[in-house]
Amino acid sequence: MDEQELLAVSNETQSLLLEEKEK
Repeated sequence: MDEQELLAVSNETQSLLLEEKEK
């Protein structure tokens, strides 16, 4: 895994966490 992949994954994870909080 390279840095860009890790960034993409962390961004997706953060988006999912934010969506969960807003529910």
